[in-house]
Amino acid sequence: MNTRLARGVMTVEAAVIFPMVTVLACLLLTCIWYRHNVNYYTAAAAETALRGNTAVEGGMQNPEGVMRETAAGRAADQPMPGSAPQAQVSSNGWGSSVSFSGQRFPAFQKWFSWSREVAVPCVRPAEQLRRNWRARRPYAE
Repeated sequence: MNTRLARGVMTVEAAVIFPMVTVLACLLLTCIWYRHNVNYYTAAAAETALRGNTAVEGGMQNPEGVMRETAAGRAADQPMPGSAPQAQVSSNGWGSSVSFSGQRFPAFQKWFSWSREVAVPCVRPAEQLRRNWRARRPYAE
């Protein structure tokens, strides 16, 4: 076989395979970053809701202000470029609820938009311990 012909075949194969591998690697990284951000903001929503419950337990008049501040801090720490996530917070006697939504990769329009909501009920451990003590039960059921 002609050695020049063999070299040309290898070049054509490399010219096809390398771009395919590069595109697949970029798509894999994009999906991994997207999933990371969804998990990040789920954890940020849980942290914000817990801080709201702590503020309610501490007797603060405006627990939603603490929650907005925490949510804004987590949104500013976003690890990826994209549109800034929107946060909605609410707190009442039952507990706190936080919702984050956003778009990670604006080039993909609707494919990578996400929304995560976390609601955390108030536990009020001091009241629970008092109730257990009054009932002469040392531990909760």
